[in-house]
Amino acid sequence: MKNSVDTHIAIIGGGPAGLTSARILQGYGFSPIVYEIDTSIDSRDAGGTLDLHADSGQIALEDAGLEEAFHARARMEGQAKKRLSHTGKLIASFVPEEDDSAAPEIDRGHLRAMLAEHLKPNTIRWGHKLVSSTELHDGRIRLEFENGHMDEVDLVIGADGIWSKVRPLLTDAKPIYSGVSYLEIDFADVETDHPALSELVGPGHVFVTDGVGHGLVVQRNSNGHIRGYIAMLAPVDWYIQAGISLDDTDAIRRYLVKEHSEWDSILLPFLTDTDSGYLNRPIHILPTPLTWKSNSSVTLVGDAAHAMAPFGGFGVNLAMLDAAEIAHAVAKHATVAEAIAAYESEMFPRASEHAVGANAAILRFLSPEGAKSGMVPDHEAEHQQYRDAAEAYRLRQGADTTLVRNQSNEVLHVPMKSLHATEGRWTITFKTPRGENNIELVLAIDNEELSGTYDGQPIQQGKINGCDVTFTTRLTSPFPMKVSFKLTVNGDMMTGSAKAPMMKVPVNGIRVVT
Repeated sequence: MKNSVDTHIAIIGGGPAGLTSARILQGYGFSPIVYEIDTSIDSRDAGGTLDLHADSGQIALEDAGLEEAFHARARMEGQAKKRLSHTGKLIASFVPEEDDSAAPEIDRGHLRAMLAEHLKPNTIRWGHKLVSSTELHDGRIRLEFENGHMDEVDLVIGADGIWSKVRPLLTDAKPIYSGVSYLEIDFADVETDHPALSELVGPGHVFVTDGVGHGLVVQRNSNGHIRGYIAMLAPVDWYIQAGISLDDTDAIRRYLVKEHSEWDSILLPFLTDTDSGYLNRPIHILPTPLTWKSNSSVTLVGDAAHAMAPFGGFGVNLAMLDAAEIAHAVAKHATVAEAIAAYESEMFPRASEHAVGANAAILRFLSPEGAKSGMVPDHEAEHQQYRDAAEAYRLRQGADTTLVRNQSNEVLHVPMKSLHATEGRWTITFKTPRGENNIELVLAIDNEELSGTYDGQPIQQGKINGCDVTFTTRLTSPFPMKVSFKLTVNGDMMTGSAKAPMMKVPVNGIRVVT
């Protein structure tokens, strides 16, 4: 259907992604409805702390006009990290610079409340559990909820997590067990009741692994609170095989002490002294890469689209960036179908790359390799990468921005024109018998037609399909010949091949940021 501010949009799920998308859509003049299963903003424990990256989560908040509100609540000091051996030895530590804002921490509940506070009244429909969604003959989607409410909408954005009720409209893919389970632990009033643990954790995180399938991730939350996750490589029914009931706190405690018998005594209170018992969290993920045929009325964001292991903090960050990008696409494109197709062409490759990395990282952390001191991430370099990627992202969006006011007269800074993922200047590299070649390639898209230059000469027969491009060019050196290129763009990287009459060579490329 043709897009307008009257387009009826339903967002299923009121987590950070769903609320971010609603906020940005309202800035454009749309009136989305967020359907949320929780009965209120504080009806349940919202979870632990989140690090919002400069190149994703923070970009989404900036587009939502909430950068200042976020920094007022964020904990810059929470970026600190320690890696300990299971024998209690300090392997590495990272203390952020005072002006380092690459990945500050915020409690998930505080982030969600902040987003909800900045939506128009009655945007969120609390206590609405989706039970079925049906595509109608006119392309609209009928939504039916457990409380009897029904809605028919032009666009459904599924932000309802890994167990999404919207996903079956697009794919048969189902969550699979990752091989890793967490036991969530909790410590309150740590300065008074757990001073030794408080000192050990400091303002940020502690990571421990023993190389034989046991790990520990502990994080400082706000208000004198520490939350942790005891990680283990184990079958999904590990507690049944161990003859333990998940309701028997003492039995779980004894099991953990036995399993971690080689761990130092300074770490054992993390395993035994939890104030809240043990919450079993088997880690499920979605198959990757996961794609589907674009639907004219339905799309997914965040864990509903690409649930991955919770290692590296990419889940919520990609979810919020997804949420921003689908909102911008809806505002930019003439139809809902075009908006969805454009959004998914960017989301699919980005999500796949990060999901593969995160899923491998959590298994590596718990493996013998993960216990080696050389495997500790360089967090300073990581933060610089977030900053560089944020700058590159904004450059790709282009300089054409506008200021939009929502109905509270708050100014939102939102990009109105984004470059396609393939556009821009590239340096492509390939080898021939005469040596390595580094050539400047410039690509542009106008009315869905691919044009540009190769080494300063116009390309010919340019075609684009999502993030795949093909074109030909004519070389004059070392002798006249026609060369055909097939390339795929993934973020700031390009891979593919070049075929000449007598040979075919692999090609790699990198985006030139100026």
